[in-house]
Amino acid sequence: YLPNDGGALNNNAKASGFDLPVRLERLQLQELEAFGRVFHDVSVSADIVNKRSDIEIVSDELAGNITIPADTARAPMVLALDKLVLPSLTGSGGGSGGGLAEQDPRTFPSISLDVAELVVAGEHWGSLGFDLHSDSRGAHFQNLRGRLRGVGLGGDDDVANRFDWLRSAGGDSSQLQGVFSIRDFSSVLSQWGFPKIMEAERARVDIGLAWPGAPDTWQLASSEGDVAFDFDDGRFLRASDTASGALRILSIFNMANIVRRLKFDFRDVFSSGIAFDSMRGQLLIADQHLNLQTPLVIKGPSSAFQMTGSVDMENEVPDLRLVATLPIGSNLPWLAALVGGLPAAAGVYVVSKVFEEEVDSFSSAVYDISGTLQKPELT
Repeated sequence: YLPNDGGALNNNAKASGFDLPVRLERLQLQELEAFGRVFHDVSVSADIVNKRSDIEIVSDELAGNITIPADTARAPMVLALDKLVLPSLTGSGGGSGGGLAEQDPRTFPSISLDVAELVVAGEHWGSLGFDLHSDSRGAHFQNLRGRLRGVGLGGDDDVANRFDWLRSAGGDSSQLQGVFSIRDFSSVLSQWGFPKIMEAERARVDIGLAWPGAPDTWQLASSEGDVAFDFDDGRFLRASDTASGALRILSIFNMANIVRRLKFDFRDVFSSGIAFDSMRGQLLIADQHLNLQTPLVIKGPSSAFQMTGSVDMENEVPDLRLVATLPIGSNLPWLAALVGGLPAAAGVYVVSKVFEEEVDSFSSAVYDISGTLQKPELT
């Protein structure tokens, strides 16, 4: 290493109008500190010309190329990594603000990062990229890209997603905005540590959310903003009533659980879950309430649902209205309950045998959903 501000050889080079090029080939290091952690058994090669450094790093935990510009205040460092292995994404602090709260986002360097293979705590997360710069307000992660644990960053429209981590005298705040695409939704749920409550071949989620605190303090109930979603070719699966947090709030939209509470026998139609062709909706989250800004519409081969209303997330109390359209001909108790009990069921049975093809249709009923998220009541 030749410092730019010292050394006779370097001073002579400056006098002649150029910086002395430096080449470093396969320097073996037992330990290298980078990204806030120590990497072991690292090979480093570098070319330093005119104060610009092009570095190649090879190890089992960190591999790729790093470019450090001559003036880091005017141009970002560029990290094109083939592999990055991290023990976790949070710091070691145990404060109430979470591990990341110990970091000051206003001091982050300008970086353009692309990681082809990200491994966190022994788990392969996929690829990740972003352009980071910071200012007096905080850190700004722009142009989020890659596929992280099955979630495509940027959707199918190459929308420029971004995340902002801000800090002021009043504390930290976080903002996420963009479009995210998903293939094989049940697999994505598993990768993020959630139970498989739903399947879908394709999904698109538009997010514009903000919440108080550092990025790792996110909670749905404390968020503000809107979420629009579009799922195709999926199936609702029966889920446990013991879910907690955001999953319990979202479980109220699981039609497999809702239909189960209708107390009619739909095993012949929904024995393997409730299939749907499409599910569309838009949620507005404000003041600890989740509002269906547009009706949640679910269309399937043997059922259809439409839901409106809101959920009090603080008290976990739903105030929803559901229109359920279910088959008549394949499930007599459904129609019997609508028109008045056993005598009607007997009449329906006779009619269905005489006019079997014509009766093989659908009928709708309207339900109010109240009670609690754990024990919703359908009226």
